[in-house]
Amino acid sequence: MRRKKPSKTYLFDYRRIVLFILLITFTYFCWSFRNSWNGKTRFTVVIENIDSNNSSSDYQMAIMSVEPNQNRGNYLTLRPNLLMDIPYGYKTYPVFSIYKLGELDKARTGAKLMKKAVETTLGIKTDRYLLFKLKDPVLIPKTIDEFKQFKRDNFSIIKGLPFIKTLISGDIATDMSLLEKLRFFLSFRNLRIDQISYLDPADSRVGISGTLPDKTQVYSLDLELFDSMTINDFQDIRVREEDFTLEVQNASGMDKIASQFSRILNHLGAHVIIVTTAAELNKNYCRIIYASQGSRDSVIAKILERDFFCREDNTLEIQAQTDIKVIIGEGFLK
Repeated sequence: MRRKKPSKTYLFDYRRIVLFILLITFTYFCWSFRNSWNGKTRFTVVIENIDSNNSSSDYQMAIMSVEPNQNRGNYLTLRPNLLMDIPYGYKTYPVFSIYKLGELDKARTGAKLMKKAVETTLGIKTDRYLLFKLKDPVLIPKTIDEFKQFKRDNFSIIKGLPFIKTLISGDIATDMSLLEKLRFFLSFRNLRIDQISYLDPADSRVGISGTLPDKTQVYSLDLELFDSMTINDFQDIRVREEDFTLEVQNASGMDKIASQFSRILNHLGAHVIIVTTAAELNKNYCRIIYASQGSRDSVIAKILERDFFCREDNTLEIQAQTDIKVIIGEGFLK
């Protein structure tokens, strides 16, 4: 019995489907390329091991940051028993419980809560997260000697192949694109160990040892001292070289929001000179008022709009005290 040939209509529909899939794939890669980190500017990643078999002491968190323009990097280790301030009304929790706490929050995720905890506590802007679901392939360094070994074993072309494989196809959770993973790997590979600043805040003069009622030993940080120690470590050189002044105004109704956000901007290298409280609440997320076209085109303006979802508001009165006015509204707390 002769097999029937596919009809022309069937072949036409099949080709259209294939063409449509290729078009969607091409569009996605173009979008990903345009919106991915370019490998040339400050980039900061929060990393942690989230193996379900972890004990409390295994939840080591770290911040890896690179500034390619200056050939400098940073590795900040955060001990599992370091107390951090959690936004959204959670108050203070140790590092080892933050991810698990976030996974119980239906409106957010463990990864988002981790990033926000870093920004709220340390005042360091985070760009991405990288979570290892199994602790065997990649052990997050806890000491400077472990970090040196970690750098040698994972950030070289030959010895680093297993690490590259883990980044690309391993059991991880991340919001990094494939292009960002490769650029992140190459950026740290290109740094010598002496070009990377290592800091364990709990083991420095900013660490404050304490004990919980259940006799658990914990650490907290002297944040003022921490800021003075690290104020230059996480700057975006493009922002630092700009000469635009900023005012941050709290219109959210919650105390200290403007001060917390100002810390993030200052760590980036911005020039926040005024922190105020609005007379009336603003229901929006974040609004910006620019005093000139130059401030509108600035690097810090692009960061505020792209990474913090701030939007220009032309309906508000222009303030001449600073080049940029940032208004933090109630939506910022959600």
